[in-house]
Amino acid sequence: MNLGLVIISGLLVSLSFPSWLVNGLHPWTGWLAWIALVPALIALERMPPGRAAFAGWVGGLVCWLSTIYWVAAIREMDYFRLPAWLLFAGTLAGYWAFWGWLVARAGPRRALWVAPAAWGVAEWLRSWLFTGFPWTPLGASQWAAPALFLSARFIGVLGVGVAIVAFNGAVRALLVPRERRWPAIALGGAAIAALLALSPVAGRHIARDLAGARTVRMALLQGGFNEEEKNVLPIDILVARYEMLARQAAADHPAVMVWPETAVACAIQAPGLLPRLRKVAKDTRAAQLMGALNEAPGGVIQNGVFLVTAKGVEGGYLKMRLVPFGEYIPAWFRAVSPVARKLISMLVDLSPGTGPVTIALPGGGAAGAEVCYEAVFAAHGRMMALHGAEVLVNVTNDAWYWRTAATWQHALGPVSRAVECGRDLVRCANTGATLTVSPRGEVAGDIPLFVPGVQIADVRLIAGRTAWVRMGDRPLLIVLACLLLFAVRRRD
Repeated sequence: MNLGLVIISGLLVSLSFPSWLVNGLHPWTGWLAWIALVPALIALERMPPGRAAFAGWVGGLVCWLSTIYWVAAIREMDYFRLPAWLLFAGTLAGYWAFWGWLVARAGPRRALWVAPAAWGVAEWLRSWLFTGFPWTPLGASQWAAPALFLSARFIGVLGVGVAIVAFNGAVRALLVPRERRWPAIALGGAAIAALLALSPVAGRHIARDLAGARTVRMALLQGGFNEEEKNVLPIDILVARYEMLARQAAADHPAVMVWPETAVACAIQAPGLLPRLRKVAKDTRAAQLMGALNEAPGGVIQNGVFLVTAKGVEGGYLKMRLVPFGEYIPAWFRAVSPVARKLISMLVDLSPGTGPVTIALPGGGAAGAEVCYEAVFAAHGRMMALHGAEVLVNVTNDAWYWRTAATWQHALGPVSRAVECGRDLVRCANTGATLTVSPRGEVAGDIPLFVPGVQIADVRLIAGRTAWVRMGDRPLLIVLACLLLFAVRRRD
């Protein structure tokens, strides 16, 4: 029975996001997050810590098997798809095990207010441990509820997630004896009150930032090529489609045209490519901000974004955070696994860029690039804002995910970064979702998946720093760590 309750929580947390049940941003299911962990809290708080860790792991396994079901649909992974799905989900479930152990270790009297602190620490660990995988953090489920989500401008998406868990504890507290009820209810009430109070303040700050902000018109070019087409079709055909889209977009007189990540699956130095890009820039009178590979001396290959004008390459950014087992094979895995050679043969083994670089836009302004997966890392968006980015540009290729919910789960990263950093964000995807996001978290984009198209956006250039950009998650983490150290020093 207790294990079943934790399993229910795992499934509800997963379904709070775009999923196999709701494959898209609508209808919004984020409201489930406010009750999703109540069954788990009922089950865990009276378990021995070891058993609670196992129960948490099972709940986490269900959650992640449901959330990342799309791993088993990535055709390019061949016969690794099913083992990778199971292994990845099982590893991520370890964070739930950690959470369950801490909740049980705290004992019944403290469990309901230890739970949010433990969840916050676990999500923070997941954002960097073993290279990090901050996919679908609980707070991101509230992207469509600005009355709550705009508070991320102050406390980050991590803080919104902590508040959600605190509210779950308050709901659970309605079912416990009276003497234990009020501390948890007070904490949960204070948490949601903080979100409701901070969000209107954030709205006023956003209005101040946007007043008189300069704008730059951008055209987002969605090529619509699936992964097989990108790898098989001649470069000439790939480039020709983007040239056609660029001519179409030129009617709206954009200053910058954005191409997706590795738009034509070759290096920027490929023979004949740069002259064609320069001609597109000249004919359309717009700089071309293109995702492409870079061939550096010594056989080093990097993933990046390059600003090409009629004069040539005038700026760029090289991706710093690569996808393990997608863009490179970690050194430790090469040393211990006999399948490493097979995996290396299936992908281009890339090298990371060496530092945050903003891209100067025509007419002034600086863009902070986020290549694909980098947009799910809160620290990357913050780093770009600290280095002077006035708009965030996410280029990505989600063709790997086909028509699964992964595309929409991935898109919640850019939505979160726009709100946390107080920046307009444009997201140009090869197959979708191509969209724009305002600092209020408003999402716009109507190009269907796997269909070529153009989206025009008048992007505001914002130089100010939000409270979260200035401080990051450190103040919140200090509070959470102190709560945990105090609470778990001994059991009731």
